[in-house]
Amino acid sequence: MSHSKPELDHPDNWKSEGFPGQRITRLPTATAETCASLSVIQDLYPESIGQFPRAPGHGVSRPQGIDNQLLILCTSGLGFLEIKGNRHDIKAGQIALIPRNVPHRYGASLEQPWGKYWTHFTGRQADTLMELLRNRPSVYVYDLQQVDVAIRCFEELYHWALKAHTEETLLQIHGALLSWILCILRLRGKTEQRPHANDAVLKAVHNMQQDCSLTHSPAALAKACGMSEASFYRSFKQHTNCTPVKFLAQVRMQNACQLLDLTEKPIAEIGQSVGYEDPYYFSRVFSTIMGMSPKRYRNSDIGSSTWNPPPSD
Repeated sequence: MSHSKPELDHPDNWKSEGFPGQRITRLPTATAETCASLSVIQDLYPESIGQFPRAPGHGVSRPQGIDNQLLILCTSGLGFLEIKGNRHDIKAGQIALIPRNVPHRYGASLEQPWGKYWTHFTGRQADTLMELLRNRPSVYVYDLQQVDVAIRCFEELYHWALKAHTEETLLQIHGALLSWILCILRLRGKTEQRPHANDAVLKAVHNMQQDCSLTHSPAALAKACGMSEASFYRSFKQHTNCTPVKFLAQVRMQNACQLLDLTEKPIAEIGQSVGYEDPYYFSRVFSTIMGMSPKRYRNSDIGSSTWNPPPSD
């Protein structure tokens, strides 16, 4: 928490953008609506992203909060965040996290204005990812190791966000945003978590996503990560907010949705390809997670991938 004097405390003196060298890109409303309708992409997508190399006079006040998640990476200078009745100093190499619908104010130091990268993001899994980033309810600011690595991940996201928003590009944007969030999780300061445990979880998550058709029992995952099953289970649940079994089921359903959307394969064959030999059991699990049967999903517009983007300039 800050013990320095308040700076730029009057919102009338603030400006939210218009700084030399700034970069900002926002998803058009129609594109955001498309993201919200496409399977996989609807789980996570940015609403706006940008960089301010140096932002004197920068400040934002949102008494009602905002209906998305906000991630800020400070790369130079100083800033502040006021949230939940507390004021936090932010310095170069720190991350600030602002959950949706939480009143807040933030801005640049008067003497040493910050430079920052930021992303407003949303989606069905955005709340869960923000909880994962914060690690515990009281955390809004923490140190980041290897800031240059995080910046490279951001630049990959910005690169794809500038391209014409075809469905393929939106998938790339989704993946780049997820990569940036996972990068920040990996680089969090040692005071906020046990890096070894987090690396083990990331390894397990990677293994499940690489081939979700395998059994991936908690015992096998723990052994592959060099941890006891009990320690692995606790660590996995702490960092993903769900059990290994539930996470694997979610990964399998994401893959099943893609196959239902993009192929004409029989439903039983799709079930087998994502790890379910019994088609009836696959249908029950799918219905539980997705809220409808695989057949109904395929016949609905929810997973429809038919979309004709506007031509690029």
